[in-house]
Amino acid sequence: MAEHSGNPDRTPRYAWVVMAVFWSFDLAFVLMVFSLGVLLPDITRDLGLSPAQAGLLGAANWLVTALVSLPYAALLSRYSPKKVVALATVGAALAAWAAGWAPSFAVLFAARFVFVGFAISRMQAYALLVRQWFPPHRFAAINGLESTVFSSAQVLSLAIIPLFLVWGWRNIYFGLAGFLVVVGLLWVTLSRERLTPQYQESLAGQRESPIKALGRHKRLFLVASCQMGGLVAWAAFATFWPTFMVQERGLSIAAAGALMSLFPLGSVIGAISSGFISNRLGLRRPLVWLAGLAMPPLYLGLIFVTAIPVLAGLLLLVGFFAFLPVPVVRTIPFEMKELSPREVAVAQGLQMTFNPWGGAIGPILVGSIYQATGSLQWGLAVAAPFALSLFIIGLFLPETGWRTRRKSAPRAEESRQPAP
Repeated sequence: MAEHSGNPDRTPRYAWVVMAVFWSFDLAFVLMVFSLGVLLPDITRDLGLSPAQAGLLGAANWLVTALVSLPYAALLSRYSPKKVVALATVGAALAAWAAGWAPSFAVLFAARFVFVGFAISRMQAYALLVRQWFPPHRFAAINGLESTVFSSAQVLSLAIIPLFLVWGWRNIYFGLAGFLVVVGLLWVTLSRERLTPQYQESLAGQRESPIKALGRHKRLFLVASCQMGGLVAWAAFATFWPTFMVQERGLSIAAAGALMSLFPLGSVIGAISSGFISNRLGLRRPLVWLAGLAMPPLYLGLIFVTAIPVLAGLLLLVGFFAFLPVPVVRTIPFEMKELSPREVAVAQGLQMTFNPWGGAIGPILVGSIYQATGSLQWGLAVAAPFALSLFIIGLFLPETGWRTRRKSAPRAEESRQPAP
């Protein structure tokens, strides 16, 4: 079912129903991917994984995302978001079940690979749904809520999933498969599209492949690449820091998981705050710069500080700064008025192509150093400074905040005046 009318400057109440079901899949996605750090000791013991294989499992999410995001955005943005999300949910449920059944590393890696492939196929639908249902002044807030869902799911994966380890890691994956079946049924029943005249007009004007927008707007490559270094550090610590605390600090896996849950809790605060702070400032880039300067020393503190209360504070701060720039960077393409809805989807796909290489490099880098030297601390220390890229590349990002748009509006109006 699609809605064909409505005020494009107002957010319909049903928009929140559509996004709530969509974000339910996000919950399952993060639980599947982010819980690996907590489940890894049991999986390693059960399947006899090497450190390098453990690193590859942690990198699978990022590798798939990098490989398929851009072609998915260009190709699948032609189709109904409702149908794409429905098919993706079915495929992801089957892949989650296969992960629980996996008798070997190869099968588990393939199942995670396929699961992420189906999950990522939905993200171009996200860009289209946001443009369908929300007015431009809501874009930063919606992207902040999207990031908040991811962060909240990380809290659940680290704080709650260890409580279910008594059931075994396989049954946890089977449970996620069942949850996705429920999400799929809700999506088919409740989701709608909102095809306003303005939205349909913007789609009709898309006569060429939306991927050509990348050639016309080269600044999109800066937007897409600025978070890569931050994700090297983020993925490395998300995958290996619980194991580091078990091996080097003598914590139980449940205690390490509970402590690590403060990391995404800080991310929830950062994601919620991001849209509000940047909207109040009227600028997007300063939040990116601040995060890039703050994170490297905070990450290093996580491996050199031994006091648990101090580590708890550091985890909250790292999580806050890790997600503070995420909604801002995702919002920039939405606020570039020269981009059509499908071109915004491609810009999002470009971000999801660049960023995951950082996420893939992080676990592989740390796993390789760990295997070569026997030191997780050394591997994590090498990964931490990569987060500085947010500051360096962030200096060159386009500024799309309302202060900049307000300054450019009089100039644009002046340029439209007839010459005397």
